Amino acid sequence: LPNTDTSTAKKIVEKIQDMFNSRNQDRAFPYSISLGTATKKDSNTDIEAVLKQADDDMYKNKETAKK
Repeated sequence: LPNTDTSTAKKIVEKIQDMFNSRNQDRAFPYSISLGTATKKDSNTDIEAVLKQADDDMYKNKETAKK
């Protein structure tokens, strides 16, 4: 999301996950999602590094959700 800081991005992800979870509770076959965030703070930051950070965050969240 353009012009979005880390704190706001995390709040947006939490809201998406809460909405998803509330609609997923009564399903016969529930499913899950895992999301991650990362922020590109300046134009010199490599986009691939930012995407890897978001991917790593997603996997961390996935492991946390399993516990």
